Amino acid sequence: MSIFKAIRQWQVDTVERQNAQEATIVCPHCHKSGGVETEYGKQKRGISGGKASAAALTGGLSILGTGLSRKQEVTFCTYRNCGMDWTVE
Repeated sequence: MSIFKAIRQWQVDTVERQNAQEATIVCPHCHKSGGVETEYGKQKRGISGGKASAAALTGGLSILGTGLSRKQEVTFCTYRNCGMDWTVE
């Protein structure tokens, strides 16, 4: 099997797995399953305690390079029928 066929098979398997997962997700608004689009990403969440401590120790200089908010990986979900958007942590 060539590397291109292996990559293509991996892509097909990934899409099939994602479609199966989306079919089991239930919309919290209308309580129907199927038709949910998912997208993975990062979302800013509150203030990171470690970054706030570093800012206090460096007199605020570390804020310029890192910022205070922490980023968390989440799944963004959108239901196509009612348009409801929500995130799953």
